[in-house]
Amino acid sequence: MVNADLRLAVRGLRQSPTFTVTAVLSLALGIGAATSVYTLTFALFFAPPAGVDQPDNLVRICRFRDGRPEGHELSDAEYVYYRDHATLFTEVASDNNVRLPTDTESGSPLVAAVVSPSYFSVLGLRPHAGRFFVPAEDMAAGHHQVVVLSHGFWQRRLAGDGRSIGEFLTLDGTPYTIVGVAPAGFAGSSAGWAPDVFVPTRAIFSDADRANTTNEQLDIIGRLRPGR
Repeated sequence: MVNADLRLAVRGLRQSPTFTVTAVLSLALGIGAATSVYTLTFALFFAPPAGVDQPDNLVRICRFRDGRPEGHELSDAEYVYYRDHATLFTEVASDNNVRLPTDTESGSPLVAAVVSPSYFSVLGLRPHAGRFFVPAEDMAAGHHQVVVLSHGFWQRRLAGDGRSIGEFLTLDGTPYTIVGVAPAGFAGSSAGWAPDVFVPTRAIFSDADRANTTNEQLDIIGRLRPGR
């Protein structure tokens, strides 16, 4: 019975080639669109960032309001408290991906991830070139500034030149020393924001900003201790 139905269906499709082509194209477009949406959704919200070590051990610390988590809603003072007192984590880091400084030389706006010095070590990343931040570089604004470039920006802006380590990149008129390049494929830790550069928290926030408990602009990432 099934074979007879199949033969009848094939005969009908042969007799109506226009309908057949339209049906096949519609199915192909529908399947392709569904696959593309799934792939994009997985890449944005479920796949761990490239280069991150043991992503299952990473969590975000969020503030809950009206039963819903809110990102970028913690202050630097809260980050410092969790950093110094949290016992669930081996280490915590903060990040804020909403800064848009201008590359002074090219005049182009950039996406800057404003991160704590522990950001890269919490994620378990290794630099492609140079190094990442050290605690002493998390200093007040106006002092010697440093920057880590994303691998993509390094390729686009500096043609992947290893000699650029130690050179300057001027952002909003302020020179930043290039100390390192993030690994290839790493596009930050927040979906939808692919940073061009990474700068320490104190490059953007003054001491007064950091002491202000109502200045809630940070996300906090923690790496769970083994067995927790």
